[in-house]
Amino acid sequence: FEGHTLTVFGEASNEKELDGTLDSLRKAGTENAGRLGKALGAGRVLLSPGRGNLKDAVAVLEKGGARTIELDLDAAFGADGDALLEEHFDGLRETVRYYAERLRSKHYFRLEPIAGLFKRIYEGAPITRYDPAGVNALAVDADGSIYPSRALSGMEVVRLGNVHDGGLDEVLMRSFEDLGALTTPACLRCWARNLCGGGSAATHRALSGNVHAPFPAWCERQRTWLEGCVASFNLLSMAGVNFTRVHENLAPSGRPSLFTMVKAATSLRLSMRAIEEGDAELLTKWENWNESAYFLTHESSMFMATRYDREMDALHPRTFEQEFILTGRAGAPVGLLRIRPDRLPGCATLWLYFHDPALYAAESVRRSFRFLLDQAKKQQALRRLLVPVGPKEDALAEFLSSTGFEYIGMQREALYLHGAYHNVRLYSSNPLRE
Repeated sequence: FEGHTLTVFGEASNEKELDGTLDSLRKAGTENAGRLGKALGAGRVLLSPGRGNLKDAVAVLEKGGARTIELDLDAAFGADGDALLEEHFDGLRETVRYYAERLRSKHYFRLEPIAGLFKRIYEGAPITRYDPAGVNALAVDADGSIYPSRALSGMEVVRLGNVHDGGLDEVLMRSFEDLGALTTPACLRCWARNLCGGGSAATHRALSGNVHAPFPAWCERQRTWLEGCVASFNLLSMAGVNFTRVHENLAPSGRPSLFTMVKAATSLRLSMRAIEEGDAELLTKWENWNESAYFLTHESSMFMATRYDREMDALHPRTFEQEFILTGRAGAPVGLLRIRPDRLPGCATLWLYFHDPALYAAESVRRSFRFLLDQAKKQQALRRLLVPVGPKEDALAEFLSSTGFEYIGMQREALYLHGAYHNVRLYSSNPLRE
């Protein structure tokens, strides 16, 4: 593929869907990358840069329909060493400019690691360790040999053991604990350490022979590339690009089938979208003096919110939860939905609010909500949802009962309102039976 290596990843929930995906890929063939990207759809493309034009390769895949493209930079540096360092980074800088221009023109797709870097800059979130090798990641080859990461697979010197005999070299594993910018002397003096995170162990070993020692020429070009990313970010930020939404909305997920999406678009009463800065005035009017559990049982709610408060919510969403505007068929906002994952795997708390109380009793709304909830649970791998219901929200309680939730108890005097304590009812989508 134009001097590069291309790997594709797809998802299928059943055998029929898998056969359809494979048939599309077979028909697309390997000669036409654009057709291949279109056939892949919501799947993932891993592009290992070689000697070809990287920007053009990304452009062909993106315009062909690929929505998630990952650049395997570790594989590129590990294979070519110092000889092609400058060529690779030149291609990378050109690709950053192309990606920024596509986002500015509202042609959204997810190109990693650039999209993740833009998001970290936007949220002001430093990364002190880029490579999870040996600590938060392991790789196993076809023979059962265990390595610190996929990029280090096949290197006998870092082989940790074998799954068949159950043994692990714990001393060798501990040597990977101190990777990253905070424990690498060369990084401590580098202005880009919180964007780079110390780089990759595989890249360092390929170039310098030591997983803990970055290669000076690599560091120099890495700083130049990151500087270009910051410059592109500034231009996009002035253009109003919401990096969190671009990153999260294009994340790989179990997307509904085409039939399901068409059915939803033509028959459902509800849809949902992420909150936007322009929703601040509406959100403020809905929240002020509102006695719904959506507002009173969430720590960020104020009972008397300002427009500025809700603008900040939209511009800087919490990384551990998601909030959506529920809209009707015409696109007008009709309610709110918030999901926060729990510490227990597969569990989450859900808050729900409809501005017009009559919507709780509408069968079309209940049917639409069941569909949206099923899709959210599949995509987020959720098994149990817990919903709080306020003392005056009998309509919400009835709505939940009609959509598959069950009353499981109450938090006694959990809400202080108007000079008195009130109970908060709890409903679960999958109550414990043990």
